[in-house]
Amino acid sequence: MTKWVAALCCAAFVGFSGYRPAHSQKAEEKAGSVPKTEAEQRPVREFTLLNIEFEGSKIWVPGTLLVKKGEHVKINLINNAPSGAHGFAIDEFGIKVVVENKKKETVEFDAVKEGLINFYCHLHVAHIGGQILIMK
Repeated sequence: MTKWVAALCCAAFVGFSGYRPAHSQKAEEKAGSVPKTEAEQRPVREFTLLNIEFEGSKIWVPGTLLVKKGEHVKINLINNAPSGAHGFAIDEFGIKVVVENKKKETVEFDAVKEGLINFYCHLHVAHIGGQILIMK
């Protein structure tokens, strides 16, 4: 059980370490000489999710992501599960990708809805899914 908790804590750190706060984005905008379009000025929330396998359970970690409505969300997916390819799907945003073993994929969407949105492996529905909480 201790290994499981340690794996989740490490994966949670990996997931949140990619977040770019708004104040760093503003500094980047000041440094650039080309004005950004409206779409490029939206706040970006970036995460890295890691697919791990422990004692037969496969899960994308961290399992819960928090974003604000209106943000552009970028999720970097890394599949470290030794059992092969795994899927990542978010039905509400039309996302469905396959991430091969030891490979990376990136998905992006605009958080236009509020509420609790599920993500899951569409290749193996018995695997543990996760959720994205989109708040005001």
